[in-house]
Amino acid sequence: MNSTPTELRAREFFLPGPGHYGVALILLVTSMFLVMAFPSGTALDAVALIIQMFALIACLRAAETSPKLIRVFEILAVLAIIAGLSPALWGAGIEKDLIRAATFLLVFTALPSIAIGLLRQLKRDQEVTIRTVFGALGIYMLLIIAFASAFGIIGVIEAGPVFEQGLSRDDYGSFVYYSVTTITTLGIGDLTPATDLGRSLTGVLTLFGQIYLVTVVALIVGNLGRRARERHDGPKKKKKDEAGE
Repeated sequence: MNSTPTELRAREFFLPGPGHYGVALILLVTSMFLVMAFPSGTALDAVALIIQMFALIACLRAAETSPKLIRVFEILAVLAIIAGLSPALWGAGIEKDLIRAATFLLVFTALPSIAIGLLRQLKRDQEVTIRTVFGALGIYMLLIIAFASAFGIIGVIEAGPVFEQGLSRDDYGSFVYYSVTTITTLGIGDLTPATDLGRSLTGVLTLFGQIYLVTVVALIVGNLGRRARERHDGPKKKKKDEAGE
């Protein structure tokens, strides 16, 4: 049975196809807003986790990752969501830390596949489009989420507060907020790492974020629509050259 145009559009929104990174970007921004804007430990934590997993799968689909690999990530994402929604696990104990560790591993494992897929699309299309920009920004957002989860892991490893400001700030919302202000070098200063491992990770995040912005993102944005402009200006230049002769 063939799908109607409306059904195809709806399916594409929830399960975006090749190159469609816009939906994933919206989901990532939404999940980050939820965890930063509302208190930790509420149902919104679970909602944010679900949105992040959907965004991750959407990025993999947009990057045209192998269907088998996507299926593996889907299974792992479902397991993470079940753990997040389970009343027995969703608390302040070690299980919550395991969820953050799983998020970190999922995102960092998926990032190479997404980056390779984006490069493959660029090579095939020979043109930078707005979808390419969305893909690059999606990787940037996933880095924020991965490092936020990493700061949560540091709290478990060090068995103490992640920030000098104390245990009251050791929640996922604070980790995301700190990752955002660090990767953008905003440096508000209201949160400061309490351990050597935390300071080291902060340095890595700052350097990686800036290098990524001034190289990858800048290069992509600088070449946005370049081929289209060349196609448009080519005939005009040819006529001008012929007139000059």
